Amino acid sequence: AASRRKPTPKDETMASPCPSSDESCSNQELQGLFAGMPVQIRRSETKGRYLVAARDVEEGELLLVDQVYACAVLPSHKKRVCNGCFEVGKKRLEISCRECGQVFYCSDTCRNQHWDGNGDSAKWCVPHSRLCKTLKHFASSKCDNEMENVLRMMLEVIARREKEEEEHAVKVTGPSGATPWAGADLVKKFQGCRLKTPEESALTEMMDGLDSESNGRESSDTPSTSAVPSDEFTPEVYEFVNALPVLKYGEFCSLQSHAKGFSKVDMQDWNKPLKFLLRSMRLSEWSSDCLPNVSIALELGSRIDSNCFGMYSNRGKREDCFGREVYLRISYVNHSCDPNARVTGGKGTAGVVAERLIRKGEEINISYFDSNVPVSTRQKYLRKHYHFSCACSRCAAEMTARKPARLSYSKSARNSAPVRPAPVPSPQERIDSRLQARIAAARARIVEE
Repeated sequence: AASRRKPTPKDETMASPCPSSDESCSNQELQGLFAGMPVQIRRSETKGRYLVAARDVEEGELLLVDQVYACAVLPSHKKRVCNGCFEVGKKRLEISCRECGQVFYCSDTCRNQHWDGNGDSAKWCVPHSRLCKTLKHFASSKCDNEMENVLRMMLEVIARREKEEEEHAVKVTGPSGATPWAGADLVKKFQGCRLKTPEESALTEMMDGLDSESNGRESSDTPSTSAVPSDEFTPEVYEFVNALPVLKYGEFCSLQSHAKGFSKVDMQDWNKPLKFLLRSMRLSEWSSDCLPNVSIALELGSRIDSNCFGMYSNRGKREDCFGREVYLRISYVNHSCDPNARVTGGKGTAGVVAERLIRKGEEINISYFDSNVPVSTRQKYLRKHYHFSCACSRCAAEMTARKPARLSYSKSARNSAPVRPAPVPSPQERIDSRLQARIAAARARIVEE
């Protein structure tokens, strides 16, 4: 059984500075993270930091895009998901890291690029060579599937900080270590960013299916992206993302942590896994400057656990979460059970898209999970996993109504309550049936031609 003793900084000898979300970055510094995007960051006593539209934003328009800060495949799926490109294989992958045996790949190219941190993901990817010795100890891990996934992402965050210090790449704008404002040219770059048309999406789906079949991966009917059936982004989106400054550890520490409010049961759940991680890091000779104590590690773990998004593949009619990832910019978008925006993309690049017209100054909201369940279930889930209760207009109406309107639940919502981890809304439920019909018609025309 886990120790009932509350972890303190004395549990480990070295401590790494991790400022609180209130101390880490000012609003002005954080606004620089959204340079070129039609959003502004605000702060209130009740909501904390949140985003509003900087101008009127039309339905279907991109509000912001982001590159992943930390990501990890769930241990239960590690032998079927490539750690280089995050493609999901139809069967067990044969190529793995020869040193640790904890990560698998679809090709030698992905393995070599992931080891060195080269290739398309070089800008945001943590080279596996920095994590390999520590991950080797994970073969003896007794953590559950979700906790080990969080530990792996924690390892990536700590490795990023170590890399920053080694390269002396922290461009300080103040004591927080936040990244300076990006150039005004990003405004022009973002103006060209958009989602693909139905015809473009159908063509991409078709080409991905042909490529998947030739490489033995999942077909286009069973995509491996985290939020949509196919890649919705145009090349201009990736060009913009590549022009964004790489976010630093100081910005990660601006995310909300709930560690101070953990119950004794929560502390017991975290205590042993964190000590396992720190022991593994010491045995693999990490720099003492980057080795956190248990209390600091708890703060890191809470930030990741409360701000991660799921990566999904569709297996028939069932969605399968195979990993989780953290996007720092998107994490500033608050939850609503009646959202005006949605998250799209994944596997390195994600964005927030307006679901309806959003007026200038209006708060931007997404749903952290499938909200097609009764209000009592939603509130219980939010309190347990995100430590707050939703006060949106939908929840208020359903809680005060004498005879709540009968909800039309989706099949997935009827069969199961929201299952963690699943912060990203179900993509199939987000796509309008008319859009599906247009995609099918476009695919038919392409095949005919």
